[in-house]
Amino acid sequence: MPLVLGGSAVTTVAQKNSCRFNPADDPTLTIASLGTPTDVNKWTFSAWVKRGRITSDNGLMRMYASDSDYTTLNVAGTAVEFDNKVSGSFDGRRLTSAAYRDPSAWYHYVAVYDSDNVTGDDRMIIYVNGTRITAWGSDSDPGSGTQSGLGSGNTMTVATGGATGTAEWGGYLAEVALCDGQAYAASDFGEFDSDSPTVWKPKNISGLTFGNEGFYLDFGDSANLGADVSGNANDFTEANLTALDQTNDTPTNNFCTMNPVGYSSTGFTIEEGNTYISAVADTSSYTVYGTMALLTGKWYWEAKAVTVDSASYRHSHGIGDVAYWVQEYAAEAGDKTNAWTYGNGGGYKTAGSGGQESGDYLAYVTGDILSFALDCDNAKFYLRKNGVWQKSGDPTSGATGTGAISIVANRTYAPAFVMRYAANQVAANFGNPSYTNPSDDEADENGYGKFAYSVPSGYLALCTKNLGSDGG
Repeated sequence: MPLVLGGSAVTTVAQKNSCRFNPADDPTLTIASLGTPTDVNKWTFSAWVKRGRITSDNGLMRMYASDSDYTTLNVAGTAVEFDNKVSGSFDGRRLTSAAYRDPSAWYHYVAVYDSDNVTGDDRMIIYVNGTRITAWGSDSDPGSGTQSGLGSGNTMTVATGGATGTAEWGGYLAEVALCDGQAYAASDFGEFDSDSPTVWKPKNISGLTFGNEGFYLDFGDSANLGADVSGNANDFTEANLTALDQTNDTPTNNFCTMNPVGYSSTGFTIEEGNTYISAVADTSSYTVYGTMALLTGKWYWEAKAVTVDSASYRHSHGIGDVAYWVQEYAAEAGDKTNAWTYGNGGGYKTAGSGGQESGDYLAYVTGDILSFALDCDNAKFYLRKNGVWQKSGDPTSGATGTGAISIVANRTYAPAFVMRYAANQVAANFGNPSYTNPSDDEADENGYGKFAYSVPSGYLALCTKNLGSDGG
């Protein structure tokens, strides 16, 4: 399966924004009553997606007259599902046999409906990352001329789907489009990179034909995330979405998030596009790691202590060696090999230390913002609280390591977040925050990220454009 655009690939398209959907907030984008379609039997839907939750059904779109008459595109757990239902019975269904569950990757899904096509197999088509899917877990053609859910007066939703519209998308969507009256191929929306022919990347789609009821959502206006920029003014009504749900995590610059694969759901829940974790009632500590691993270079990220209870060391965040990830996720990273974490009681924890090491670190409380600067080249790790580097640290001091924690050289590290007990919550910010910062004007020297505090010179946000050009 081709990959989505990597950090070093070149594209003439710079997708600036995506929209983050958090199912717990019940976000919706809806057109309550469609006008007259150009062709109710022919259309193409395209969306670039990054998964947040990798369990449950995640709906991408639904067009419907009722729960008995609808067309929907859904990620049913790990499979892509494209259904057309008429009078309560399936009249056309495609369910992929392959699984798509990588939470670190952007995917591109294209669904084509063309029931007037003389070839049954061509009446419902799914493309994933530029490749037409031909292997199915379930496969039935719609009847010739069978009407889809794109009917006059019907309802259209984005980021919700499923049989009853209760399957909500958990994660990110970018460049969502419907082309009414057109049976486009995936190649009309993306292309393979000439230097990396297995990498699928976006194309400029502004010149496509959108038809009467088509739309193009680029999520470029944080005050109007449902705005249609196709020229049709088929704007969606948004509910339970805010300006914070506009992000700069896109297929052309993929940001690090927390990795939900392998974490213990008995320890905590992960929300907000895998940038926010809440502990549950448990006396054990659990760890979530970031989706990007770092071997070389200098890297910066932040985290907000959203809620901290009164007990010490129930928050503890830092870095962990990815070689030990499997043994660590159900325990506290700081207790394991090659891991260092900053605890809310002050001090830090490292392998075999048992309790927290002392070292003149300030305790942190609810609302504090922590900064992490990882210098892989000099094997140093720096900690900052509310803009003040701990132990008079200087991340630009290089091999001198002023105020730094010395770490093991030539190991591959990932950000690590550890918590226990239900009162505790933390939100990571790798440059795509899900919370309001004191300032979102701070970026790295390449112009990437939205941080509360200045990024030290030479340090970069964790995103693919930086990884591709500067190591990692």
